[in-house]
Amino acid sequence: MLTKPPMVATEPWIAGIDETAAVATLHDLNAEFMRAFAEGDASWYWAHLSDDFVCTLADGRRVSRADFLDLRADGPCADRLTYDEVDVRLLGDAALVQGVMHCRTDDECESIRYTQVWRRRWGVWHAAAAQLTPIELDSELARARRGRRLGIRRQA
Repeated sequence: MLTKPPMVATEPWIAGIDETAAVATLHDLNAEFMRAFAEGDASWYWAHLSDDFVCTLADGRRVSRADFLDLRADGPCADRLTYDEVDVRLLGDAALVQGVMHCRTDDECESIRYTQVWRRRWGVWHAAAAQLTPIELDSELARARRGRRLGIRRQA
C-alpha cells in the first residue's frame, strides 16, 4: 500500500505565505536587482543580499557578498540593460527567480541567463545566491562577435 509522504513547508499555504503577493514581491525585487545591476547601485544590494550571499559570475568566478558589492560599486555595467523570460518559482520560504538579461554597450550585446535564490526570513526576502551564465548566440554571429572583441575582421 502506498502512503502519502509527510507534508513539508515547501507548499506556500503551509509556510503561511500569500502566494500571489509573494510572487508579485519577487517580481518587484527582480526588477530592482536588474536596475541596481545596470546602475551599479551597491547600496540596494547592501540592503537586499543575505550575509552569506554568493554569486557565480558569467566568467565562472564565485564571489562572496563583499566581492559582489565591490564589483557593483565600480559603476554601471552597461549602457542599457533589459531583461525578459522571467519566471518565479515559490518554494515555501525560498524562491527561484530565473530570466535572461541583455547587456548592451556601444559595440557589444551580451545575453546572460540568470538564476537568483531568494530566502524569506521574518517576513523579509533576501537574495541568498545568484548564478550568471552567458548565452551563446548563433555560432556564426558568435564567431563574428568574438572576432570583433579580439580585433579580428572577417574576410569576405
